[in-house]
Amino acid sequence: MTDATREVPPIRVAAAALRETTERLASEVVEPTDAVPEWSDLYWAVAQAAAAIQGVSALLCARSHWAGPRSWLSFLQTQRRHSSLRDQKIGRLLEQIETVTRNARIGVVALKGAALRSLRVHDHGERPMADIDLLVRPADLQLLQRALGQLNYRLAHNGARHAVFLPAHESVVHGFGEHERNVVPIEVHTTVAENMPVRRVDITDSLWPTNLHDGINSYASHAALMLHLLLHSSGNIRKRAIRQIQLHDIASLSRHLDRSHWDDILSSRDGGQPRWWLYPPLAVTAQYYSDSIPADTLREARSLCPPVLRMLTHRARLADISFSNPRIPAFPGIGWSRTPLEALRFMRARIAPGRAALDGLRNSVDANQRPKQLPWYELSHGQRVFRWLFRRAPRVQTLLSLRDALEQMPACSPQSNNARN
Repeated sequence: MTDATREVPPIRVAAAALRETTERLASEVVEPTDAVPEWSDLYWAVAQAAAAIQGVSALLCARSHWAGPRSWLSFLQTQRRHSSLRDQKIGRLLEQIETVTRNARIGVVALKGAALRSLRVHDHGERPMADIDLLVRPADLQLLQRALGQLNYRLAHNGARHAVFLPAHESVVHGFGEHERNVVPIEVHTTVAENMPVRRVDITDSLWPTNLHDGINSYASHAALMLHLLLHSSGNIRKRAIRQIQLHDIASLSRHLDRSHWDDILSSRDGGQPRWWLYPPLAVTAQYYSDSIPADTLREARSLCPPVLRMLTHRARLADISFSNPRIPAFPGIGWSRTPLEALRFMRARIAPGRAALDGLRNSVDANQRPKQLPWYELSHGQRVFRWLFRRAPRVQTLLSLRDALEQMPACSPQSNNARN
């Protein structure tokens, strides 16, 4: 690859490449084919970014029937190796958390990826885990902080959604995509909730097991785990930040649910409100993983969903509602508003966020230095708003992934048309 093509291409070109590679790789994860994509060197580089963005590099390594260029195969194999090593690292850390919380007589619930890992929903090393999420009673938060201190974890910042703990004296990021030396943050939650987009949906009470014991606990049920996956995915679809691995989680866990689980998910209410937000993640999952969601479940979820939101998400594609979309509108997810007043509140929050929201963004950027490699977060909020409204500024996370992928490929080897055994 020449020096010219190593530069991030114009957004128009990058958007087209991300769309094609994201959708092709998504289909290869679900139904592998023998046909090697006829892509240019640039598209093969962008495909690396797409795989990393969607969290499916290890899955592609295990499932793909074709090799592609040597650089592509090497990327997948490296990512699978790092994912496997990182899984082992996370396993050891979970054992340590179990020990210190049990000794401190604290009961915590291991959330999302850690819960899926304990259920062996995925094969070893197939699912990337950026962090470990724990749910703890508010009264036990300080005790947990002291317990994590025994593991050399310190409070990095305390946001509105969770408290983030990082190991002392370790840097955060090593390299592109998955890397076994990447720090494993521990995110501690006292509530599990999402803003949709300003209406708060809180499912915390549905997640706690009936008999909480000291140490690491499981969710109340498989239905509770699925409920959390669906809420988290809904929040990410709203923000156009969904990943295919999240859809893969939903499709994989669905095989462990029976009709009573789905009835519990659909019939229960949160704060007196029906779960109108369930349909988008179920519909998007069903688009890519056919027959993964029972047809009657999909129909019932659709009946709970507001008409505008049904229309917006009925045929949504990963390339549009994830970081594979390099542009973000000024008001992402405004269609999730239930009333005109909610839409106005959301617009105001985007244009003039409170100090707490700005501090939370600043803390998040400080905790992960990678976004500072681009000048976006050096701009004032007013300048960012101007670019949202009038220039459709590209997304920092997408640009970083593209740049990293291009830098990993100083020279692209000739494409191999041989299918792998």
